[in-house]
Amino acid sequence: MKTQVLNHRVPITEEVAAAVQAVIESIKEQSNEQNNPRKYLFVMLDGKRKGRPPESRQISRSLNRLAKWKSIIDDQGRLFHFKNHAFRHTKGIELINNGMNILHVQKWMAHVSPEMTLHYAKILDTTMRKSWEEATKQGIFRIDVVNKRPVKIALADIENEEVIEWEYIRHNLDAVKMELGYCMKPIKQPCPTQANPCLSCRNFCTTPEFVSQYEAEIREKKAVIERGKALGRQVWVDKNQATLERLEPILEALMEGKIHHQAGKKGREYIGEDRSSHAK
Repeated sequence: MKTQVLNHRVPITEEVAAAVQAVIESIKEQSNEQNNPRKYLFVMLDGKRKGRPPESRQISRSLNRLAKWKSIIDDQGRLFHFKNHAFRHTKGIELINNGMNILHVQKWMAHVSPEMTLHYAKILDTTMRKSWEEATKQGIFRIDVVNKRPVKIALADIENEEVIEWEYIRHNLDAVKMELGYCMKPIKQPCPTQANPCLSCRNFCTTPEFVSQYEAEIREKKAVIERGKALGRQVWVDKNQATLERLEPILEALMEGKIHHQAGKKGREYIGEDRSSHAK
């Protein structure tokens, strides 16, 4: 009902499946043409809404009675107030924080665009902070190059020790991940090969057998571009758009059964006089 997507399906756990099955069996026993003519799974069997699903406010009222009864409190120690949509929001956050691809979360939630799903990704900053604190709870160590032994570093001294700390990471989110590490080049400094050096190299050669990899890469770049637009990260948009403009023509050629190699046949092998002199 939230997204109005017909026949939308999501995976569920065995526990949830068992609970749903129990409800199905119970409702079947109690239902008839008068109290449940449309065969709803969740239905009011009597009262003013007889034969119709319960209203959302009825559900939230019941949940909040449960919160009061069981003394369910929030992280501030106050009585927790349930809102029905919060369950959906919480699930989206859980999926993203557990590493699920944002496009898969989009499909799970039946969102029409990645921007809607990105709302759940904003919680990652808080999650990352908590992870950092948990990881550093026992202290941080570095190797003393003289004594060859680990030395504990006080968190207050991290900045002076030139160790990458949380706030430094946060302010460098525009770093570009490379195959073997990250490029920390200043945003305003141009670099034609930063995003993908091979795509601009004359010695780079690729064949139709890599079509699926290119399709996946293009999908990923488009997702990052959309995310960058939603978060106002123009540097993400510019860098990934530049790479996308290199990838798409290559994929087009591969789809036609061609080989992509800027240097051509001459760049792949010795021909003519070059072949004769090389043979000698």
